[in-house]
Amino acid sequence: MAKIEYTAFVEDWTQNNPQHPDWAMKTAEPHRKKDGDQWVTTARTFRTVKGGYANDQPVRIDFTQFRKGDRVVIAGTEVTEVRESNGKKYYDLVVKATSVRIAEQNGQQQPQSAPYAPNNTPVGNQTQNVGNGAQTSSWQTAGDYNDPTPF
Repeated sequence: MAKIEYTAFVEDWTQNNPQHPDWAMKTAEPHRKKDGDQWVTTARTFRTVKGGYANDQPVRIDFTQFRKGDRVVIAGTEVTEVRESNGKKYYDLVVKATSVRIAEQNGQQQPQSAPYAPNNTPVGNQTQNVGNGAQTSSWQTAGDYNDPTPF
């Protein structure tokens, strides 16, 4: 098991049923490289995302709120699950998610899907601490730096 946080796009659950169930969803993470002046997708990593555990409590995330093509940020633990079908073994990458949210688009943060424990209380730190106008995070800046990015 490995801790992971990644950005990916939501995929259809299956070819015959595009809507995924409320307990899991499929994602595809594109891998790109520059070819001349263009960026080209060279590969994709497919994962199944399921609710994980936070503070020894199961995390419940309603995956039906995400649609194919949504860009999401997922944090959790990645595991490999083995399944067998017709005598063949298949290895699936599964992320036991502690949080799933829509990724930032055009410089604006989209609403976040907060995971809930069975008693409907939020799990983990799902709120943003806002002090003197600056957002607190692990990347702190000294003082109140609000100038726009120079590039």
